[in-house]
Amino acid sequence: MNRQLNLLLVEDSESDAAMIVRLLEKAGYNVNWKLIADAGQMCAALSGQRWDAVICDYNLPQFDALSALTLTQQSGHDIPFLIVSGYISDETAAELMKAGANDYIMKDNLARLVPALERELQDSKALREQLLTETALEESDRRFHVAFTNAAIGMAIVSPEGNYQKVNNALCKLTGYSDKELLSRNILDITHPDDRANDLKKIDKILSGEINHYHLEKRYIHKRGQVVWVLLSVSLVRNKNNEPLYFVSQAQDITETKKYEQELQELNVSKDKFFSIIAHDLKNMFNNILGFSDLLKSEIKTSDTATIEQYVDMVNSSAHQTYAILANLLEWANSQRGKIPFNPAPIALRELLNEELDVLRKNAAQKNIELKIRIPESLTLTADKDMLKTVLRNLISNAIKFTPKNGKVELRATRGEQQIEIAVLDNGIGMNKKDLDKLFKLDIINSTPGTEDEKGTGLGLILCSDFVKKHGGEIWAESEPGKGSTFKFTMPE
Repeated sequence: MNRQLNLLLVEDSESDAAMIVRLLEKAGYNVNWKLIADAGQMCAALSGQRWDAVICDYNLPQFDALSALTLTQQSGHDIPFLIVSGYISDETAAELMKAGANDYIMKDNLARLVPALERELQDSKALREQLLTETALEESDRRFHVAFTNAAIGMAIVSPEGNYQKVNNALCKLTGYSDKELLSRNILDITHPDDRANDLKKIDKILSGEINHYHLEKRYIHKRGQVVWVLLSVSLVRNKNNEPLYFVSQAQDITETKKYEQELQELNVSKDKFFSIIAHDLKNMFNNILGFSDLLKSEIKTSDTATIEQYVDMVNSSAHQTYAILANLLEWANSQRGKIPFNPAPIALRELLNEELDVLRKNAAQKNIELKIRIPESLTLTADKDMLKTVLRNLISNAIKFTPKNGKVELRATRGEQQIEIAVLDNGIGMNKKDLDKLFKLDIINSTPGTEDEKGTGLGLILCSDFVKKHGGEIWAESEPGKGSTFKFTMPE
């Protein structure tokens, strides 16, 4: 099959030109050729068509090979340039080769022409392919750089040792560090301490070839200190010898997603606790009421007055406990739904306590517990009255509940910097550190019977925590087994 060859012949002899064409056609080329003899024709030919090669006589009446070579180079086309001459000195040939000619062939040795031309055509093709490859790589690099820099998620090039080599704008924004700061750091420097071991384990697996890439949820430590959750995707780039070159990592911010997951988990815990109380605590309390009222109904005509009074007291006590459970349950449910209004206003604490203690003194009297108030009459604070009453009622009730007969419960309040610290102290059974750590946590709360087997829902302290935090305050407990407990909380002045 003939090969197409577009040939520009710079020659003043038509017979010599025809001889060269015939030689190339015999070698299997389908030659499309143009004969020119001066600079003007040369410029027109170079600008009007793409040529595969230029074959030029060394010396023409109005032109020469060096001028033709210069015009070819100035055209911007990389075209093989061969010189064919009847006579040319070695020095002149060397100068032309140094100027950029590809080869020279003597007219008395034209057998060299075809091999020389084929070699140069192959070299030219290889060079064009190389240039195309390099251009494609440069374009690919440019596109990658643009995509990398402007990606909406954090991206980084990381060395096998874990050092940042290239980072994009999104990763800088995600972590709070500038690109210069990140490039001086290792990935572990901004990884949460609890996530480093898992990160290193995945890196070891990918470096060993056990896996090709990995995805994991992990935490970064932002420059300002807060935790940033990310979904990290990492792959490893290797060289032709399968040696690791660098990691490409992508980090998508999922902090809000993790927040929603936590909220959903808390809602599920709340739901489970709600149904647990309905199914267990309230059922038990109503069983007590029904049981004692059935006894009262069946024995009211046969039992003595003391027995009937005992049954009535039990029914009455169970009814009050059931009401307290229901009140806490409904108040907690409304709190979870954001249905409780928040109306902070100045409150005289001692006056509010006197109102609340009217109800609680009866419970204390049943166990002969002394209630002491060490709060100045003039002390005021800013709070929502109903929420504050709920907090005080629950803390005082708990103190009475876990204090044995003949014990003591004391209330104190001290003024601090722009806040009031309120404390409820008792000399009851106390608790160990394990039980202290469970306080104010919805997912692990449980109802512990009091010293006289008093019942509860376990929701009281959760309500206290919610309402205190609503005011911007804090709540905590201090206790030791057998030495009583102290519950403290703060409120704005």
